[in-house]
This record gives sequence, structure tokens and C-alpha cells, in this order.
Amino acid sequence: MAFFEALQNTHKAHNGDFSNGNIVLVKDGFCWPALFFTPFWLIFRGMWLILTLYVGFSLIFWAVENAGYISSSAAFWAQIGMSILFAFEANFLRKWTLQRGHYRHIGVSLGRNLQEAEVNFFAQFVGDAPLATNYVEAVIVPASSSEMVINPVSVAQKTEIQKSHWKIGGKRKADSVVGMFSDD
Repeated sequence: MAFFEALQNTHKAHNGDFSNGNIVLVKDGFCWPALFFTPFWLIFRGMWLILTLYVGFSLIFWAVENAGYISSSAAFWAQIGMSILFAFEANFLRKWTLQRGHYRHIGVSLGRNLQEAEVNFFAQFVGDAPLATNYVEAVIVPASSSEMVINPVSVAQKTEIQKSHWKIGGKRKADSVVGMFSDD
């Protein structure tokens, strides 16, 4: 199961309207496309500042190698190390870039892939609806299926603080959640 963080664009925020693309789920952890296709991944995600820094560091390694300060094999391994380090931090840098562009944290979700995480995230706002274990089951499996998982956020006795925290556009209360888990 992967951990996804939900971010909402504050300029496009509408109560209950998810059709305008104002919510983005970003996976937490290693990013394989960022490892193998770094510049293309950065361009596709619109991360221009990070792309500039990445190209700058690559040019520094190239210049130091051509000046004769390090061997070509050392520069190669430094480039490989930088790519691996970047792949570990790519999704964090994507969240940072989105937050600089008027996105804010609104919640979290778990899932094996993005589709499952989206289903689980938006099911939090339906009430006591069960969550699917994958995207296909969310569409075709009835609610009484034993393969479904009960939403840990949708407990029967929610306090007013918890309701306001999990509502789209709601303000987070200081005592509603500490870290990833509620105090209850």
C-alpha cells in the first residue's frame, strides 16, 4: 500500500465540485519515472525551478570532469548518485512545487495505485461508504462484499472537529489530527 497526499488548489476550490481538477494526489516515496526520465518527468510536471537546478548540477559535474579535477568514471557515478537521490525526493519536490503554486494539504489516502487511492480518498466524503481494495471492485462489487475495507475515517461517532477536518475546504483544527493519525 502506498501513501498519497491530497492537495487542493485554493484558487479553484469549490464545495463538493471535484470535476475541475482542483485536487491532486501525490504518492509519497520513490518515483521510477523520475529516475529514468528525469528531465522529461520534470517538464511534464511543470517543475521549471527544479529542472533548472537539475540541469545546473549536471553542468557542474560536466565542467568539473572536463577541467580534469575528477575522472570521468567518478563524474559518471556522481551523476548516477544524483539521479537516485532525486528519484527518492521527486514526489516531495512535486508537493513543494504544488504548494508554491497555491495548493494546500487537505487529506491523505492509502492505495496500491493512484486509482485506488482516489476511490478511497473521495469515499471519505460519502459517509459510511465502504472502500474498495482496487478500482475495478469500486465500480462493480456491491457494498456487502467481504472484500471491501471499512473506511477508518468514517466512524459513526465523529466529533465536530473531525468533521471539519475531513471536509473539503474545511479548516484544520489544532487538536483534530497530530501527524497522520487522529488522537482518538
